[in-house]
Amino acid sequence: MTAAISSVYSIASVITELADLSNDHSVASVKRLGKEYMIRISETLDGKLSAVFDGLFRDPLLLDWLPLSSGHRGALIRLLTKISLDFAFYHEIGHILAGHADKLGASSLALDELEFVKRKRPSLASKVTRQVWEYEADVVAAGHIAMDAARLIRELQADDVSANLREIFGPPQIAVEQVSSLTIIACYTLFRHLRETAIELDMESYHPDPLVRAFVVRDALYSALSSEFTINDELFEILLGARFEEFDHALEENDIRAGFTLDDRGIEHVNVEMSKLVQHAKSYRIQNPDMGYVSW
Repeated sequence: MTAAISSVYSIASVITELADLSNDHSVASVKRLGKEYMIRISETLDGKLSAVFDGLFRDPLLLDWLPLSSGHRGALIRLLTKISLDFAFYHEIGHILAGHADKLGASSLALDELEFVKRKRPSLASKVTRQVWEYEADVVAAGHIAMDAARLIRELQADDVSANLREIFGPPQIAVEQVSSLTIIACYTLFRHLRETAIELDMESYHPDPLVRAFVVRDALYSALSSEFTINDELFEILLGARFEEFDHALEENDIRAGFTLDDRGIEHVNVEMSKLVQHAKSYRIQNPDMGYVSW
């Protein structure tokens, strides 16, 4: 995968490794090493995310068309875990494609998913700049997740789709909206898990609130998929709203706390924060026209 990305974007080779990042208090990081980029993903992230989804899927109200005794729930747990893991990887790729890793130059610093509040380390950039970097990396990641979602949608719309996939995702007429909503929810669960980790370890992240990040993914995913598929907006909003409500309840029941809430006030906060991020990103790109390999 990394070789293909390096080739498509004509960038230096990307090395990826699973590593013990517990001492760094990080789940993923990226840095430039000479002529290569190094992405490190926590070796425990897969297991932790799988455990999170397993706990959520014990709620009988979650995706209630799949009975608790159904093996299809296990299959969907594995799929959602993979989507969230892929997003974590693509997010680090986003830091490369947007030029953030190059901005650090030959320093020994890396862009980490989480950073210790009291850690004595040089500042990588201003807080606003770091927030822009994380926003841009999320947008790039959402674009790559959209390509994965499109492949699954095309499979579900084919005549020879497996009975198992049909049981999980339903008829082909709702494949686009079903896959989209579940992809967004997988990312939202990842964001909630990371935020809870930060709270437990007294750590700080430059990432926006999990709900803001989920809406960034929603907008980017919708934009990408609508160029290939016809999206029923009403059905998309109904399914996404239902998934948010179900997973929000299950996450709270599993002591994975929310930031912004899914009510009118919370949505208003999300819209304000997204507007700020977009404006900061535009200003940053005007001031740094040499940054990045891709534009969005």
